[in-house]
Amino acid sequence: MKNYKLVMNIIGLTVLINENTELCTFVDFAGHVSKVSIRVYAKKETEELPIKKFDLYYDHTQTDWLSEDDIRAKLEDVENLLRDYLFNTEITKES
Repeated sequence: MKNYKLVMNIIGLTVLINENTELCTFVDFAGHVSKVSIRVYAKKETEELPIKKFDLYYDHTQTDWLSEDDIRAKLEDVENLLRDYLFNTEITKES
C-alpha cells in the first residue's frame, strides 16, 4: 500500500488531538474496503454534530471513481487540516 505512512500519520494525529486539545476525534478503520473514517468534535463531551467528517479511501484499486493522485491529495489535505487542529487552539466550525 503506497499510502500506508500517510494513513498512519493521520491516525496518529487524531490520537495527539485527543490527548492535547479540547477536540475529540473518532477513527473507524475498514481494511476490507481500504477506508478510514474520521470524525472531529468541538468538545470531548458533546452530543453536537461533528465539526468535520472524512471518509478516506487509501487504495485506488478499491475504488473506480478515485484515481491514485486524487486519493493521495485528499489524504494530504486531511493530514494538513489535522495538523492545524493540533497546533491551532482556536478551532471554529468554519474551519
